Amino acid sequence: GEYFRVPDVDYSIRFIKKMLDQYQGVNYVEFEDDLLIADKRWFKDFAARYYQEINLPYRVCVRIESLDQDIVRSLKESGCKKVCIGLESGNESIRNRVLNRKYTNDLFIERCRMIKEAGIDLYTFNIVGFPFETKKEMRDTLELNKRVGSNKGVCTFFYPYKNTELYNICRDNGLLKSEDEL
Repeated sequence: GEYFRVPDVDYSIRFIKKMLDQYQGVNYVEFEDDLLIADKRWFKDFAARYYQEINLPYRVCVRIESLDQDIVRSLKESGCKKVCIGLESGNESIRNRVLNRKYTNDLFIERCRMIKEAGIDLYTFNIVGFPFETKKEMRDTLELNKRVGSNKGVCTFFYPYKNTELYNICRDNGLLKSEDEL
């Protein structure tokens, strides 16, 4: 279904404070949830409270589709130092057809520009080796990273996890080695 659970802002701030009390000496927070900004109203409230009550620099993962100028402003004002974005592929066709990510390179460039102009570091997650991906399409990923000027990033090799749609595509097209070969 369309179930999306978001904890109360008060609870979230109390939880972070509890963790900081428990683990003394923390001077930087890393949020691994790429949906932290998905509910704009919730995030703006959270960011303001985080700045007032926690006030530690932090890193966050985001989805391009949820990012806008208001969110970037809240990130900056609340102490965000690094934004991590999953580009996966710099080729629109691979992203749309294989990964079901329906945003354009122009949108990706625009949202990354907003992050960089706010003075926040940009970190991209990239993957190569998708089913049917060509060398040229892999190079598109490098070129898009260069265009957005990511400060850092990581590139990993695609791995088809069982029970996923991409695994089934690999299986159905004879792209997998047998269990014995692995």
